[in-house]
Amino acid sequence: MLTINYSFFIQLAIFIALVLFLQKFLFAPVYDQIWDERDQLITGNKQKAEELSEKVDRLIVYHEAQVWASRKLAEEESERTHRQAVKDQEQTIANIRTESNEMIAELRERIAAEFKAAQERIRADAEKMGKTIAQKILGTGVSE
Repeated sequence: MLTINYSFFIQLAIFIALVLFLQKFLFAPVYDQIWDERDQLITGNKQKAEELSEKVDRLIVYHEAQVWASRKLAEEESERTHRQAVKDQEQTIANIRTESNEMIAELRERIAAEFKAAQERIRADAEKMGKTIAQKILGTGVSE
């Protein structure tokens, strides 16, 4: 059977003293060192994460600025092209108007010349017809 004697208490006291000694001089410094390393690692990782987040934010802002600038340039180029197209169209219309006005003036001159020629022919024909009618009515030649 198991009996409890004074050696048990001595062993228990030595065990407790050893545990307290090891706790104070071995486990506590090791735990402190491990906790410090863990805290430093966590802090370092947080700082790296914040730096990367800031870098990503800067890159996003830079990219958005580049996209905005590209859109702005595209809009300006489109507007410039549109203005040039309108200007070209107006120039073409002006050229066509000038040409058509010249053609109309030329046609009016030709019509006026043809009208004058037709009028002279009609006058000449009218005189001939008048003379012919007068000759037939009078029965003699008509002098001028």
